[in-house]
Amino acid sequence: MADGCERVRDESEQADLVTFGAESGGVVWLGRTKTGDVAAIVVTSGLPDAKA
Repeated sequence: MADGCERVRDESEQADLVTFGAESGGVVWLGRTKTGDVAAIVVTSGLPDAKA
C-alpha cells in the first residue's frame, strides 16, 4: 500500500475492490464489476462514534 491504495481482485468474478484513505481519517472502498463499472462506493467517516 505504498501509494495509499490497496487492490484485491476476485478472479472468479473478474471484479476488484480498491481501498484508500480519506481526508477525514476514514477509508473509501470502491467495488468494480468485471466490465470495470463502479458497483459500490463505501466511505467511513474515520471519526470515533460517528455513523458511517
